[in-house]
Amino acid sequence: MNYILTVKYPKQEVIEDGKESVTNVKENIEDATVDQLLEKYQEFQRVGYDVKVNFVTSDVYDEFDVFKMAEIFDLNAIDYSAKLKFINGSNKGSHDYISSLAKLFDRYTFDYDIAIKLKINEKSEIDFQNEDTWFGETPIYQINPKIKVKDAKLFKNLYDELNEIAQVSAEIKPKKIEEKILLLSLDNYPAGTEVVFTLKDSEIYE
Repeated sequence: MNYILTVKYPKQEVIEDGKESVTNVKENIEDATVDQLLEKYQEFQRVGYDVKVNFVTSDVYDEFDVFKMAEIFDLNAIDYSAKLKFINGSNKGSHDYISSLAKLFDRYTFDYDIAIKLKINEKSEIDFQNEDTWFGETPIYQINPKIKVKDAKLFKNLYDELNEIAQVSAEIKPKKIEEKILLLSLDNYPAGTEVVFTLKDSEIYE
């Protein structure tokens, strides 16, 4: 399988015409094989970089089973964190819609915040100084869950139920990615996944 590799190098300070500026340097490799990714990872470590690895699945999410990945991490005793988030603005809507989402979070005992957006313009009947007018028109409610767990199974049922009325995705991230975990992950992420290497100068070499 091939992946998209993005390498983010440490920021570089550049002095030009007596002015100091910071430059961000990126490298992109399309259709990178597992062997190429591993070689790059090992090469960066050899020259003294700390390599932070992240997998971006937004373009291939329908092909990725985050809960299967969690089971694999569990079987290999790999610590990870998993979080749930809304996508495509599906956490915004009317009071009735947001209320139906909030009831699900209450049932599964997860915390959340709710914000209300008031549209105030020339045509609006809302007077911010008069609280009684705030709900005369249909306000826009937004719900933001606070779900970050160490076991993805804790929100699997909630995830399934939310996707019946909204759009949510789940993310999983190992506590620390080493070479063994990198290989294990690549075996289970779909082709087309973006693999991001963020490089930092190792303290050993500073």
